[in-house]
Amino acid sequence: MMNQKRCMAPAVASLLFVALSGCVSQRMDYYAFCEKGEDNIATKYRYTIVGYRTKAFDEYSHYFSEKQVREYEDNLVKTYSSEFGKLFPNVFSEDGIPIVLKDVSSISNNKMSPITVLSILTLFAVPISHQWDSETTFEISIANSRDIEGCIKIGCAHKRLMSSIVPPSLLFNDEPAEPVRDAGYSISYSSNNDIFFVNPFSGFKDANKPCAYALASKLKEMEATGQMDYYYAITEFRRRAVARQPTDNYAKSTSLDTPLKRLYRIKSLCRERDSDFAYTFALELSEDVSISTFFGMFDIFAYEVQAAYQREFPNTDASTLRVDVRHQVSDGMIVGRAEVLTIKPVKLNYDASTRMGKLAVRFNANQYEEARKWIRNNIEKLVRDKNIALVAGKIPPEAKYYSLNESLTDGNILEIEFKTE
Repeated sequence: MMNQKRCMAPAVASLLFVALSGCVSQRMDYYAFCEKGEDNIATKYRYTIVGYRTKAFDEYSHYFSEKQVREYEDNLVKTYSSEFGKLFPNVFSEDGIPIVLKDVSSISNNKMSPITVLSILTLFAVPISHQWDSETTFEISIANSRDIEGCIKIGCAHKRLMSSIVPPSLLFNDEPAEPVRDAGYSISYSSNNDIFFVNPFSGFKDANKPCAYALASKLKEMEATGQMDYYYAITEFRRRAVARQPTDNYAKSTSLDTPLKRLYRIKSLCRERDSDFAYTFALELSEDVSISTFFGMFDIFAYEVQAAYQREFPNTDASTLRVDVRHQVSDGMIVGRAEVLTIKPVKLNYDASTRMGKLAVRFNANQYEEARKWIRNNIEKLVRDKNIALVAGKIPPEAKYYSLNESLTDGNILEIEFKTE
């Protein structure tokens, strides 16, 4: 008899534990308010998340130190950067345009069953339901820019039903919550008849996918309006400036550390009549700039013009495009002409002993005069192009270039003999 009691004791304890802990069926939804489009979103440019700002420090400064908040933000940046890149590799990458997310609005609703007390007193013999949902709105900005470029809104909805006698799955409504039905994109996970203290969502890895999807969709929408061309231009300009002169103080100070804010406003940009590669423009400076920044911004503007050209002619090979910008100041405005030239280096021969070389460049035959002039003035840029095969000697990195002779073959290949010093 005593042995039977001892054998029954664990079973009774297990039943008591189940009764006290209860069983639960539940559903978790993560969603985003955006247009539902293709699953494999691809954007023209790539982006990387470099910052996250939360309101937590302002709202809960009595509970958390600034250091704790910053650590929380830094961890989110690492998580988003890693997961978003895996979810949408054609949108996010480590060397993309740097963007910052800032949560500006957070709301939550918590609905408990009116019989909560009765359910607890009966050890959940009377089933109890619980619903909770929250929504957060994020502002999107470019790193170091004061301009807000767009917003996204995401949410999370969780509902569950607990019961210690009746299997909760028999009573649980597994339909999505109302906010989820209004969203354009969502993912869900359901679990039935689990022990209350077990968390079935601990291995749920796609919680950030709606946020990544909403952000990717918004970035693609912003690209369609030309909103991101400037930031791509300035990001590329800085990257190339440092790659070209990594130890040069000018490249570091004016190209990398200058805030990502608009140096100019485009008052007009029109393609010339009877020309598919020339644009006239008028710019207005956003604020006072230094002389070095003034001249450097035309490299940035050149990338923006190239982006405009590619939108008009999407089948163009971007690697062959070169933009020549000529400008002057008139009545406080910067006016001028920008030409998008199709130029591709195809062959380079160089003899280190004589310091002589020959460069062959293919160009659009309809742009002969413009292309020839640009090529002669930019021999150094073309010679240093990594996409051409170098024959014979290695050109000194600090060399200066002088054009000696030129010849035209096949109607659209210009060969230039040059000398270095």
